[in-house]
Amino acid sequence: MASGHKHINPYDYLTSDESTPSRVEQILDAIIAKHQEVQATATSQTSASPSSETEPIIPSVLSDINSVENHNRELAIQALQNIYRGHTIEDMNAARQQVKHMVTFWGLSYIDNLEHYPLSREEKHVIRMDFYGTIGEPSKDPNRNRLSYKYFKLISDPKRPELPPQDYDLESSPGWQIYAQFPRFRKLETDVLRQLQQMNIPSELISQMNTYDFSDVLFQRFKENVSENGNAHIFLGARQSFIKDFIRKNEKSFRTYLSRINLDPRYTEELIRQMKQYGSTSPLYIIDHERGVKLLHRYRQKGYPFPGNISKRLSNEQIDYIRSRGDFNNTAFIDRTGTLIKAPEFSVHHKAAVNDAAAGPYLAAVNNFENLCLTIDYPYHRFLHCLDITQTIGRRESYKARIYLPKDMVFWGGFHPDYHIRYDYSHDPKTLKQHNNYKRWKAAHDKATRLNNTSAKHERLPRKIKKLMQKQQQLISNKKSKALTQLIDSLYFYAKGRE
Repeated sequence: MASGHKHINPYDYLTSDESTPSRVEQILDAIIAKHQEVQATATSQTSASPSSETEPIIPSVLSDINSVENHNRELAIQALQNIYRGHTIEDMNAARQQVKHMVTFWGLSYIDNLEHYPLSREEKHVIRMDFYGTIGEPSKDPNRNRLSYKYFKLISDPKRPELPPQDYDLESSPGWQIYAQFPRFRKLETDVLRQLQQMNIPSELISQMNTYDFSDVLFQRFKENVSENGNAHIFLGARQSFIKDFIRKNEKSFRTYLSRINLDPRYTEELIRQMKQYGSTSPLYIIDHERGVKLLHRYRQKGYPFPGNISKRLSNEQIDYIRSRGDFNNTAFIDRTGTLIKAPEFSVHHKAAVNDAAAGPYLAAVNNFENLCLTIDYPYHRFLHCLDITQTIGRRESYKARIYLPKDMVFWGGFHPDYHIRYDYSHDPKTLKQHNNYKRWKAAHDKATRLNNTSAKHERLPRKIKKLMQKQQQLISNKKSKALTQLIDSLYFYAKGRE
């Protein structure tokens, strides 16, 4: 088998080529010195005032912690620039070596000899769908689509006949069995069966359909839920579910973090509301509804046809209308610099990579909460991927080297421990329930597979062998019948003798 290694470069747009690895060393030295200075300051202030813990020590230390974190952030950005935009291969390799030392310093881990776990493209496709809860329409281009030949030929025929009710056996489909490993998709089996019938898919084609064929079936089923980006929403994915669970369990700690980074309190409230309600951390604009309502009254006076009625709060349609008229900045809150209030862009990181999902206890476990962590996209999430190296064996890719977070890390907002939130999901009741549900499904699936295999083997037997087996079963049945008759006769004569 051929094998190869490649370096992933997903962040090729980072700026500035001017710094060199020596600058990295200078910043790292500054961080260590600052860290020692913080500890010395805290110790001296505590010993000078041992009887009072309410003296302004914490603000001073907090200020120093934020200063150190800012240095760390600058160092991370510099590392990304050096790794992806180094002038020479030597510069890039030197930067990678520096980052390996930094990773240890910050309490992370780096593994560069990961075992290869082959994962097919179809399996990764289903994992991503389960994570985001959305599905894009598969391409129908004959030269680009990944649909199976027979399925594509069938759905491309506008005159295909309407079929009577079909008896679909999803257990016989290797393509669907990838989906069936995920609880969210198992709940959609009824929808899939109805859509197959509606699309007039013959039952004998099920066993030959691949995962992309079923993706098309699902898209057709939920195409009324298509968003602006062209993806259909099929369920609440692992990402949104994790965010909702995270804020439910860690709201106090997360508020502390948002306060530490000086996020506008109005933004904090709206962000947490959306996390609780929708599992969303998308960039927000904070609307001044009182000011917006006054704007609608002015629109009414001028005869502008805005949608809906005027109430205490603006509707989404009214906000869109205000935006279309160019008055959005008169409605949204702006910060002291005169720009719209924004916050860091959040990402959800897989601690064990999707490419290495086959290394887990089962495929769906890669999207379990214990394997997810909320973080800031730039620079922290990108930093976690800056040492990624994949290996490809037999056309299947997995990670060879990667940076890893601690298993109980659920929020990684920076390098300093005060920017971390930890929660051990391995003992969480929801996680244990997921594991148990999978075990029950696996046992039922294996039993059904054994029965299907036995039936399939019987169908492949020569006709003479089948007749011999039927005759043998008939003889066994006759023997049982004869023995039962003899027993009944014996009981009858015994009863007669008692009389």
